[in-house]
Amino acid sequence: MPFTGTVGLPYTRRTITEALGLNPTHQGKWGTGYPSHDDEFFVFANIDQAGQTGHDYNNHWIDGFLHWTTVGDGQLEHPTVANLVSGRYTVHVFYRYSGRSSFIYAGPGVATNVRYVPAEGDGNPEGGEVQLTWEFPERVTNPRLRWSLADEGFDLDPPLRHIQSATKAGLTVYIKQTEEMPLVLPPYYADLRAALGDVEGIMLEPPGAFYHYSNMAAYPRRVHTGNRPIHFGVAVGFASDQAMDELVGEFVNLDPILREEREVEDRRRGRRRRPVGVDPRTETEAVRAERLGQAGFRADLLDRHNAECPLTGIAMPELLRASHIKPWHQSSNDERLDPNNGILLSIHLDLLFDKGLITFNQDGTLEVSPLLDPRVGDLYNLRNLPELRFGPEIEAYMAYHRGNVFRR
Repeated sequence: MPFTGTVGLPYTRRTITEALGLNPTHQGKWGTGYPSHDDEFFVFANIDQAGQTGHDYNNHWIDGFLHWTTVGDGQLEHPTVANLVSGRYTVHVFYRYSGRSSFIYAGPGVATNVRYVPAEGDGNPEGGEVQLTWEFPERVTNPRLRWSLADEGFDLDPPLRHIQSATKAGLTVYIKQTEEMPLVLPPYYADLRAALGDVEGIMLEPPGAFYHYSNMAAYPRRVHTGNRPIHFGVAVGFASDQAMDELVGEFVNLDPILREEREVEDRRRGRRRRPVGVDPRTETEAVRAERLGQAGFRADLLDRHNAECPLTGIAMPELLRASHIKPWHQSSNDERLDPNNGILLSIHLDLLFDKGLITFNQDGTLEVSPLLDPRVGDLYNLRNLPELRFGPEIEAYMAYHRGNVFRR
């Protein structure tokens, strides 16, 4: 049967032979070289490092094309090499940057710019190598980013038009089909700009700037330039491959979802990373964000309110806070994850709400604590804010806030 792989997804030699229906006991020829099956050839290219045989050739990507060198005694007359460059056979090309990882499928390649390079200072006429360029039906963009994510345990999904998603635990990121700012992160990364900036070689858009695209279904939506809400995220660029690898490797420390997954696993294994003795009533927002589901909780509220404060109309996610109406330390586990126990407010209103200096009545009108300095109320224009519309599911939590948090 012919090979029907998906471009941009990871494969091992074993999964390829299994897809071809080959007997695992007859896979020896797939360990090295250029195996073939039913008039299809398979090329496994190691990029910028040696392969299993120890050969270290200058395979590298330039502008979506793979510049590649044959292994062994490369001769244009060699039967296998001649078949690879003839154009008569389908040649499936795979690549990787590390000898311990899977290969990424680049697609069926067409050999161009084929040339024979004699070995320097070697009188052996068979000691040279063949160099060529693999071109693909669709130009391969950001090949190292795909491999780096797969190598860190992300599951790559089949590419959509202009974009491809990759998921690890509850974190989904997107790979753009353009080389400028190629990685898109969830909107809550706008709150982590300082942490991202600590990774040398990371390039970020200006504060408040987001990448919008309709196929990023895992992300919340907001109104951008049109009338309909559209999915959005934080675009990131890289000054070097090293910066890219460092950021991908740091996701487990940067991302609240992955940190929580790691901590759950640590607790299962009897280890502990989080400092003990933290009073939840005095936690910073960064610490609160580490808790289970907080990142998803914020994403739900951003989606519900189209990433806009319902009272002030501020639509910059980095200036919005997703707070619990019934405080975290007084909520059950289910209540902590319930988006109905959440309210999305501008930072200044969130602080007043969190401190019990404002609350909302059952009809949605704002009530101001008599303990609040009237000058603050005037400065924030509290008397002219619109009503907050919410249903009975939210009112159950809001009634708790009025009775137990609001300072009368």
